[in-house]
Amino acid sequence: SKALRRDLREQLTDFAENFTVLEVGSYFGYTTRLLSEHFSRVIALDAVPQLLQANREYNLDRTNILYLRFHTLDDDWGI
Repeated sequence: SKALRRDLREQLTDFAENFTVLEVGSYFGYTTRLLSEHFSRVIALDAVPQLLQANREYNLDRTNILYLRFHTLDDDWGI
């Protein structure tokens, strides 16, 4: 939504440029794009390969996004 985008811009400007953010459930990539404008690195997770592909295509011009297929309930969070 416009309100979310506005709020994120207000909160993240001049704060997040040296940080990495984890986006769980990245969907089509609209929020991924916004996050990539403020953070040095975005790790975009989604369980659905087609959504990760749509996200990649939407954000082709962004170079700081890592896309990972990950199911938050079924996959292992251990390192």
